[in-house]
Amino acid sequence: MKNREYINRLLEQLGNNLRNCQRLVQTKEPVHVYREQIQKCIDISEQIEAMVENEPRDGYEQNSSVNR
Repeated sequence: MKNREYINRLLEQLGNNLRNCQRLVQTKEPVHVYREQIQKCIDISEQIEAMVENEPRDGYEQNSSVNR
């Protein structure tokens, strides 16, 4: 995987944002703050999905849908 470190940082950010969502619920923050945090999580998730999709596939992955 070419961008392993970057993807790991994004996953770490995603985990931190999700923990922050837990904190927001426990401290009864306003709903708009919670929605902003959820949007950040969605954005990071979409970045990770795009990066994984752009990674080259090996021979097994290219044929994995046929083997299932």
